[in-house]
Amino acid sequence: MSRSSSPASPSLAERAIVIDGALPAGPFAVLECRPLGSMASSNVCWGIADQLGERGWPAALLTESDPIEPAVAAVLGFAGEMPVLVVVRDACVHPWQTAVIDAFVDARPNSVVVVEFGWPSVRPAGCAAFVVTHGAARSSTQAVLDCLFEKES
Repeated sequence: MSRSSSPASPSLAERAIVIDGALPAGPFAVLECRPLGSMASSNVCWGIADQLGERGWPAALLTESDPIEPAVAAVLGFAGEMPVLVVVRDACVHPWQTAVIDAFVDARPNSVVVVEFGWPSVRPAGCAAFVVTHGAARSSTQAVLDCLFEKES
């Protein structure tokens, strides 16, 4: 279903988003964690790194097999003074994603925003904001992008 054919979908996605904490103004330096698909998610296309990169926000992807420390250092290197956006899906199921969040929070406390596109867990300690979408549908993706772009300076 396209966005125009179902006006309820974007509205529901916007209402489903929960932002815990103060969302700083963008642009952000972005690291999107890409866990392997499961039976539930299979090869579903999700995430926001591509759209943010097209907007000129520096963005990188990380998989479970990639070393965490060099990826975090690279993102921090190109972040400069920008806040960092860590995009995850089911971080409570994939401990490596929690390790990524912790590494950023340790390096830049209170300037990290975590966007959870999967099953929400508790807000990571030390992050500026925790955004939970309650799903990874296209309408949820657009609702998060709208929130981020609304705050863009």
